[in-house]
Amino acid sequence: MAAIDTKGCPEAFSKAYRSHKDAWNAVLPVTDTYPDLRGEMHVLFKELERSKDSVEFKKLQADIWTTWGEVERFVKK
Repeated sequence: MAAIDTKGCPEAFSKAYRSHKDAWNAVLPVTDTYPDLRGEMHVLFKELERSKDSVEFKKLQADIWTTWGEVERFVKK
């Protein structure tokens, strides 16, 4: 996500995209503690929702979906 250049995009979109990228980066400390988990993202999320880190993960996951909603607003225009 860091490699995507948003120069030339509307500032509101760039800000929404940065927030979404930051939300994904924020979940890394949790996901990195499960290096053996592999599979499709939604399946992995279900496993993490049942993990010992479920409370923290669910909060971070909510941030991912919220920020994605902001990014998606621009795509649907």
